[in-house]
Amino acid sequence: MKNLCGRKICPVLLRYKTIKELNLEKVGDILQGSSPPALFVGRYGYPLVNVGPMIPPFEGDTKILDTPEKWKGKTLEEVVKLRMQLIRGSFRVRIDKASENNKLIEDLQLVAMSSNPVTSEAELRGRIIKRITFDPYSQPFGPIARVKRLEVEAKTDSRIEYVYYDRDLHAIEAMEYLYSRGLEVSAIQRVLSAGLMGIGNKRKFVPTRWSITAVDGNLSKSFISKILDNPSINEIEVYESRQMGNIFLVILAPGDWKYEMVEAWHPHTVWNPFRERIEIGGDYEDRMGRTDYAKIGGCYYAGRLATSEHLMRRGRQAQVLILREAREGYVLPVGVWVVRENVRRALKEKPYKPRNVGELFLYISERTRTPLKMWIRNSKILRDTLYQRRLSQYI
Repeated sequence: MKNLCGRKICPVLLRYKTIKELNLEKVGDILQGSSPPALFVGRYGYPLVNVGPMIPPFEGDTKILDTPEKWKGKTLEEVVKLRMQLIRGSFRVRIDKASENNKLIEDLQLVAMSSNPVTSEAELRGRIIKRITFDPYSQPFGPIARVKRLEVEAKTDSRIEYVYYDRDLHAIEAMEYLYSRGLEVSAIQRVLSAGLMGIGNKRKFVPTRWSITAVDGNLSKSFISKILDNPSINEIEVYESRQMGNIFLVILAPGDWKYEMVEAWHPHTVWNPFRERIEIGGDYEDRMGRTDYAKIGGCYYAGRLATSEHLMRRGRQAQVLILREAREGYVLPVGVWVVRENVRRALKEKPYKPRNVGELFLYISERTRTPLKMWIRNSKILRDTLYQRRLSQYI
């Protein structure tokens, strides 16, 4: 079959090929496997939503299937194939029933309370729906199956148990506690989504899409509050990471905390599939923070988490600019983890340190295909801070 759409990767063919390779005929009325652990909480029909565990039709060490922190260097096809091995169990529940005495809910929450694969058996209701779902926030997931009964064998994580049993602990405090005890951000998002944190009977299931941004947003806000009184870095630093057709340049510059993320979507990419020109836009905040939700969505908060945690660990503050360029190979959305984990990875590498703003602009021009004037026009930090500083050198 040819890629008649002209793209390097055809999203239609990738979906078709992945579904064909699943071999779902071997899964009957009983689905047995090791959940990574993973679950999904939908948002459609809110407050009555679909929730359920995500289980592959096999047992073993399946943790990588739902741990974006382990997807370094994975291609788009590899990530899709990993995720498609998970069958998404589903049953309907009101979001305010997270504390209800209900075996299905209790077993689902046991899955969320584990940090290791969970032996799971789900009795299914009806046929498996052969559909692949892609979301700009969460990782993609595969076939859907209605769940009638669920049995799990899980060894719960003591860190998660602590926030579950402390019913006076606010959700934000629980996030901070779990992060400080080394739990992965993706696991904290799962715990929040499963309704395992918060005050008393006010606990609720949180749609997966919302829980991802809630954790990224609240943790980064906490980190920022800790770095505002720190000394600034004293030179420009540029970090870089590339994955699945995405190029990330992470620029740290001397000054008080400011944060900005600008995305340039080239033709034939996820959010610019048909036009022949580059679509570009971004969002910005200073030390006073934001009062509204970022226009570019969850990617903004994922990048803010990665950069603020880096500065907190260094005991510094800085002006932060993330330039993201999406090229032709990025044809399907696989979640905001792409931003978080690539920015994290970039910040672990040795930075390029331009001697002046002119060298910085030259570096941006050499490392991206987006015209420099487009970056400057759409970036407040480049336009109002760094560019003005360069002009002042000649006055």
